[in-house]
Amino acid sequence: MSGKLYKLYDTNKHQNMFKHLVYANQSYFEHFHDSITYSWMSCKAAFAFFGHALWPDAFETTGSSIIFELQHKIIRKYEERNLENKETYCLQIV
Repeated sequence: MSGKLYKLYDTNKHQNMFKHLVYANQSYFEHFHDSITYSWMSCKAAFAFFGHALWPDAFETTGSSIIFELQHKIIRKYEERNLENKETYCLQIV
């Protein structure tokens, strides 16, 4: 395996490659998992919104429920980060 490719998957060296992973206090794979989860939830919500647009009686609250759940997952992630880093990150919901 080449040195560059190995560095991408070496979770001990993630700090040298991605500044965002240091900020997020996550390994590459932890971040990958969270990002894929958020992406999948967003796709499901988009499908529900599209279906609702075509047929207003379908998926009446599905898309909104998914977005609400996604919002709370992200808020919990920020709260965990605040506790770990003892810093204040501003995430306002308007």
